[in-house]
Amino acid sequence: MALLHRQSAITESVFNMMESCVTEFSHCGAVREPSGSGISGVVPSGTFRTSDVHFVTIGGNGNSVYTRLMAAIGRPDMGADNPLYANNSERCKREAEIMGEIESWVASRTQAEVEDAMKGARVPCGPIYSTRDICGDEQFRARGAFQNAVPPEGGHSFVLPSMAPQLSSTPGSTKWAGTSLGFHTEEVIKGELGMSDERISELREIGAI
Repeated sequence: MALLHRQSAITESVFNMMESCVTEFSHCGAVREPSGSGISGVVPSGTFRTSDVHFVTIGGNGNSVYTRLMAAIGRPDMGADNPLYANNSERCKREAEIMGEIESWVASRTQAEVEDAMKGARVPCGPIYSTRDICGDEQFRARGAFQNAVPPEGGHSFVLPSMAPQLSSTPGSTKWAGTSLGFHTEEVIKGELGMSDERISELREIGAI
């Protein structure tokens, strides 16, 4: 009965990730526009391509972490102790310059090299996962993120995302994975249209069904 007193909207999970967008709008009417892979008004923060064609996200938002980031990429002169980059407001004025330095540095190194350097400098950094990365990640498997399904007509099983969130007593699962295209064609044209087997064969021969 407790479930009758709970409600949720699909928009709420994303709404709570909007950070200060609502506050900015209500306070001064500012509306954020598309800003690519970065975060509007926060420099540096973005996604960068590595030399081995992977993508990593790096964030150097605070003054101290920003200074460590710039030292790690060989530009300690651009740290927060330089008045030109002393705080986020100043860095926003020089966003193209700062992001360009980081982009060039990352582009000349592999994903592993970038992640190792950022870890050593205590700078937030993480890979952008492809589907291959997700399916090969042991953490996803340990969390039960995948389930196998078999089409009703048989054949090879395939993998589907599991239900989320998972409840301990009623975790949920996919009971029916759907059928292949045209699986019910004969059933429909026989049952609903009353066609004979002979007529169905004729239509198949000419490619109508």
